[in-house]
Amino acid sequence: MIERTPVTHTYPELPASVTESLNALTERLAAILSSTEYAVGAVECILTAELAAVGRAVMGEVLTSLDPGGNDVLIGEERHWQAIRTEQQYMTAFGRVSVERGVYRAIRNGPTECPLELRARIVEGYWTERAAKLAALSVSDMTPYRAERFFQELGMMTPSRSSLDRLPKGLNARWEADRESHEACLLASEQVPEEAVTVAVSLDGVMVPMRETTKALKKAEMRRQGRPDKGPAGYREVGCGALSFYDAEGNRLLTRRMARMPESNKATLKQQLDTELAHVLEQRPELVVVAIADGAVNNWSYLDTLPHDYDVIDFYHAAEHLKLALDVAMGASNTETQRKFEQLRNTLRDDVGGVDTVIRSLAQLRPKKRGVPRDWRTGVNYFKRHRHRMKYAELQERNLPIGSGVIEGTCKSLVSDRLKRAGMRWHKRGGQAVLNLRAWTQSDRFDNAWRILSDTYTTQVAELAAAA
Repeated sequence: MIERTPVTHTYPELPASVTESLNALTERLAAILSSTEYAVGAVECILTAELAAVGRAVMGEVLTSLDPGGNDVLIGEERHWQAIRTEQQYMTAFGRVSVERGVYRAIRNGPTECPLELRARIVEGYWTERAAKLAALSVSDMTPYRAERFFQELGMMTPSRSSLDRLPKGLNARWEADRESHEACLLASEQVPEEAVTVAVSLDGVMVPMRETTKALKKAEMRRQGRPDKGPAGYREVGCGALSFYDAEGNRLLTRRMARMPESNKATLKQQLDTELAHVLEQRPELVVVAIADGAVNNWSYLDTLPHDYDVIDFYHAAEHLKLALDVAMGASNTETQRKFEQLRNTLRDDVGGVDTVIRSLAQLRPKKRGVPRDWRTGVNYFKRHRHRMKYAELQERNLPIGSGVIEGTCKSLVSDRLKRAGMRWHKRGGQAVLNLRAWTQSDRFDNAWRILSDTYTTQVAELAAAA
């Protein structure tokens, strides 16, 4: 190994803080390259820390350059003057930096604005745009505690758990304040996949533990809706929706997912699905529209109002009802019941008019045990009630979807995997903040949504001469 003597360089074109950090990096590099005592892992940690220091120095200078330095400014069309200068810390992708900046007013004792923050797109008064994006992505998948530990280990920016907890709530409040306009901009930036010939629309829900829900409140709400007041106390239903695009061979190309925290009749979720589907059909009116869901009445009371070519009961839910009916009639867990189930399941899926064969077969059976005919009739009536939604052979012949696995997966991956971890309970505001971020990520639209959101943190600032 060739010995190297650390050299201090001068960079007359760079600010002193940046020169100092670059020299520290140069000296550290020389020490590393002239020694055999450093382990690879230690080298990575050292370089990360030194590079982060250079990044902080540069970001401090960049942010400082955006401050008007006391000059009056036009923010929008209003003239503002500097009211006070203070030190402020900002979180960058390289870590926290401290910057002196001016705070401005348009009228005496009026609200304040910070031109530096508006020019830099500072998010929630603290984060640079890049740092905020990284933090938002992290808490969409991890708890703030886990995200804090992750960033500490990464060694660049090190936001606190409380900052990571506040960020998505602030982002969500800004998005929800003008949600319909933002969603319209998001849709305008997207195109239906060129190969798509089919779009499937689905609706479902998943129970989530809520902080503001008590057993008494839940029972009262269920009675108000005319529904049975049963199920786990403290849980309410998060609504989930999905639009999936398929090519001519039936391959899924893209899925747009969405979820809303509990609300009456899933009103916002349904409005989102209406808007999404209308936008898709405006672009591609020739697409075949398939509505898919399980047999829940409230799902179909909505889906039937949408423009669609086919309505489909999820085949796997239908198979579950078939198995239940056979278990009631023939006895569960015996070879004959399993054989009959497999035969009728294949008939239901693959034969034209298979649902009629299933109904006739079930009608010929009678429960062997006393006290269960009601359960058996419920199973039989399920197929009678949804006969027109079980044309599975025709759908398969046209390479159209017959299963609601996409919406089932949405309930799990979008909601359950993040909101139903051990010990969690949610307020609507905090839960929706996480769901929006996860929905954008899982719908391949995070970057577009982030651009729309970050635009709300900036305003044109024009610098004027200082007042005489």
